[in-house]
Amino acid sequence: MSYAIGIDLGSTFSVVSYVNENDQAEVIPNDLGERITPSVVSFGDEVYIGQYAVDMEQHLPFSHTVRVVKRHMGTNKRFVIEDKSYSPEEISSYILKYLKNCAERHLGSEVTEAVITVPAYFNNDQRQSTKTAGELAGLKVLRIINEPTAASLAYGLDKKNDATILVYDLGGGTFDVTLLKLMDGVDFHVQSTSGNTSLGGVDFDSAISEIICNKITNTLNPAELRNISEKAKKMLSHMTVANVVVGKELTKITREEFETSIKCYIDKTLACVNDALRDANVKSDKIDEVVFVGGSTRIPMIERAIEEKFGKKPNKSINPDEAVSIGAAIQASVLTGKSSREVFLLDVCPLSLGVETQGGIMSILILRNTQVPAVVKEIFTTAYDNQSSVDVKIYQGERPKTVDNLCLGEFKLSGIEEKPRGLPKIEVAFEIDANGILSVKAQDLDTGVNKDIEITGQASLSSEEISKIIDDAQKHKEEDERFRKITNIHDLLYDCEIQIEELLRANVLNEEDMNDLIDLKNSIEEDGKSLNIELISSLLESAKDTIKEKSLLIHEIAKEKMK
Repeated sequence: MSYAIGIDLGSTFSVVSYVNENDQAEVIPNDLGERITPSVVSFGDEVYIGQYAVDMEQHLPFSHTVRVVKRHMGTNKRFVIEDKSYSPEEISSYILKYLKNCAERHLGSEVTEAVITVPAYFNNDQRQSTKTAGELAGLKVLRIINEPTAASLAYGLDKKNDATILVYDLGGGTFDVTLLKLMDGVDFHVQSTSGNTSLGGVDFDSAISEIICNKITNTLNPAELRNISEKAKKMLSHMTVANVVVGKELTKITREEFETSIKCYIDKTLACVNDALRDANVKSDKIDEVVFVGGSTRIPMIERAIEEKFGKKPNKSINPDEAVSIGAAIQASVLTGKSSREVFLLDVCPLSLGVETQGGIMSILILRNTQVPAVVKEIFTTAYDNQSSVDVKIYQGERPKTVDNLCLGEFKLSGIEEKPRGLPKIEVAFEIDANGILSVKAQDLDTGVNKDIEITGQASLSSEEISKIIDDAQKHKEEDERFRKITNIHDLLYDCEIQIEELLRANVLNEEDMNDLIDLKNSIEEDGKSLNIELISSLLESAKDTIKEKSLLIHEIAKEKMK
């Protein structure tokens, strides 16, 4: 019997699960009998993975061990070990291959198919990189799904009636918050998502490391300090004081000290929670259930913060380390037809997607939090007379200027029929598949020439940019709205020029008509210089009507000529 597995490729730990013959999801232990595997790769005489890598870390040069590779997915980061260089996808593939082998040994069967999870806030490049890592590991990646959505399946929420659920997912290196609407007990509609791809348990470890270094005189190597800090963090989840032994020194760290040092990180997660609630237009008292995912949610301060905000205790009925992997396994069994469950997942695009138009304007085709898969088409035109090609530049972000957003890729569409500007019709189609991976196609509707591109991780948001992008959009909301209005003015001026030229070519303008249009254009242009937005807004409506009225003359004359 063949099995499809679910893999939670985590920043600090990874887990693999499957659905057994009784339609029950189970975590697959690794070859050491452990249910979770450290996401660590070390390079010595051979490649060590998981706990083997952790054990070897102290015996190898610091640069020979890679941790938290997940934070580098979708970037051009290279890990140089002696004379060899490795991409984040290659490092991740070692972890995935190890989990695949563990699954095959446990199941006694070849495993070739998998559902792999990613943070909901992973961008297009990061998702593509994760899929590539799976393929390098010898897996057919059935689906890339968001971790919070997978976790909701594991919690058995698919057995409930209608409910609004907030998933708070704080792992070792990333944070997500996702708002889901469960309908009819089987349909999962993601309402909104927010998060930070550079926030998690490793930051809490670093906070403890700093406390320790300020209290001791001994010098610790990085690996030793990391291990001691990790143990202290776990102790403080159960005790108010952690005794730390460093060499011959004994020092104490209080829970109060720890909580003070991590308060800024907890506040960042709550800000993301507020963003998700605002985007979905849902009040905190309308949340039926808060689900905890990720090992870092064991920190008591986090539970108190969530209980205070929502007035209810979070759901912790399943191991937070295992929930995501179990949900992925359920989805894998559904996709391969081996499960009796009826589950329908409708996820969302975490950030807006669009193309650059004249003047460096971001023309959005797919809005943030649009449900995926999705296909959106829009007609564009040329900016100059006799233009035979156009550059299609694809961007991701929330700002009206492309310079403030992330360029995902670009291509040139050549062979456009040479016509006066504004006449060619260029159809641009954006398609996001169920994995959240974007493909873009442009086609000249007159000639049929076309070109397409699959965005494959050539660029990525920095760790800080992806966490700040929504906040920046909110901070600059008023400024951006003003910019959009001014852009509308320029667009209208452009339309006026095109229409005037078209009417002149058709020889349908009398002197009065011509003067009316020119006066209108000049009025808008003049008010545009003074940025009198209020006055311009009123002119816009009259302009649209006037241009439409005059343009109808062309069609009437064309009809007469055809008779």
